[in-house]
Amino acid sequence: MPDYRATFSYKDIQEGITRKTFNGTFADATAAAAGMGALLAALQNATDAYIYQTELTEVDVVAGAANAGSTVFELVSATVDLAGKPERANVQLPSPVAAMMVGNALDKTAAQWTAVMAQITAGAGWTISDGDTYDGTVKGARVYRSSGDTNLPV
Repeated sequence: MPDYRATFSYKDIQEGITRKTFNGTFADATAAAAGMGALLAALQNATDAYIYQTELTEVDVVAGAANAGSTVFELVSATVDLAGKPERANVQLPSPVAAMMVGNALDKTAAQWTAVMAQITAGAGWTISDGDTYDGTVKGARVYRSSGDTNLPV
């Protein structure tokens, strides 16, 4: 039976936003949708916040393995221009390949970087956030974060 992930987005009276995600295993997409509907009803009864958005996705396990030396706590963090807007956004990708980096700086012309950014340009179907699309890289650098899921024993 396939695994599914249900994400519920909450908004409070001060326009604060948070998300809560649940994982489940169901016979098919119809059963998962019914299960999510029941969970949504229970969550709505248990919160004063407004659940304004839900997402239901089937979880696919992708075959493969991490490359030697990879670490998801190392990121490439890039400032990018947004299409049709004077604003900029930050895009972060975990464990950048060496070919994308020149020392600790992002090589804005690297094939791996431009291929990812091509997927979030106008017309490609994906967005950065809030419907915004990519229109150029300003700068980027290697950064490290100190939290996240780990496989270390507790």
